[in-house]
Amino acid sequence: MKVTILGGTGRMGAWFARYFKEKGCRVVIWARTVERLVKVAEDVGAEYKLEAEEAVNDADMVMVSVPISVVPETVKKVSPYVKKGAILFDVASVKGVIPEVLRVEGDKNGYRTASVHPMFGPGARGIKGQKIVVIPVRGHEDAAKWLADYFAEDGANVMFSDAETHDRMVALTLALPHFVNIFFALLLSESGEKPEFVRKFSGTTFSLQLTISESVLQESPDVYAEIQMENEKFKETLRRGEELFKRLSGAVLSGDKNEFVKQFLKAREWTLKDEESGRAYQKMYRMIEALTGRKEAADEKEKPPAQS
Repeated sequence: MKVTILGGTGRMGAWFARYFKEKGCRVVIWARTVERLVKVAEDVGAEYKLEAEEAVNDADMVMVSVPISVVPETVKKVSPYVKKGAILFDVASVKGVIPEVLRVEGDKNGYRTASVHPMFGPGARGIKGQKIVVIPVRGHEDAAKWLADYFAEDGANVMFSDAETHDRMVALTLALPHFVNIFFALLLSESGEKPEFVRKFSGTTFSLQLTISESVLQESPDVYAEIQMENEKFKETLRRGEELFKRLSGAVLSGDKNEFVKQFLKAREWTLKDEESGRAYQKMYRMIEALTGRKEAADEKEKPPAQS
């Protein structure tokens, strides 16, 4: 099977190039930067083409892994050259108008299509156990099922969603954590303190939070900007967040303990609905120990502090 990856030099594009190559597929990649294209093709053992239209020619599967904002124009550009009956899918983190563009272009040019979101990063060792969200495109449901089965056969945890629900949930589970961790590190940078000195005073919560922030900030700022700016649902979340921040910070700055406690308990009430919340304290310490490599017995640590 011939698989073409448009945007095959990006971190996820290259990851999937290796994945398909290991499955025995003939892999062709395309990207705008020629030097990078040649290097990645050599690294993963794939072929490369300098023109996107040539890359998709006669491919059985076309994966679009370009920046979110240019997915629609990329799909429209290559659609007339996609083989009839082939499957074309995107892996954008925000869907917006993409599924409708796929439907129109697929219907017009005779190929099958679906929208996919791998809910993992390029650091994943393999697809087994990884979550993949598949968004069926109207009139092309067979393509969504085929892709879901294809990934599930390799052990992926596949779930289906519609585009609106996907974007609403990703605003909370992807864009929001990114934003919070960027803000956390940005506020630390404004403190004027050096990281190594701050770490001397750090406890478990800070250590874990800083590690997450540092990992987030190793990714591409352009990619993260699009994940937040292209998702209208996240903009709605952010507007609500501005009001909540004012409310909580206002309570602290004014010394309004009652208001602070009110907001604290409101947040806790939501988390208690999560069936995993009862194990949160234990899980946090296990993560800390895994991060630091320490092997102390966790029995005492796993007990929440006594209430005074």
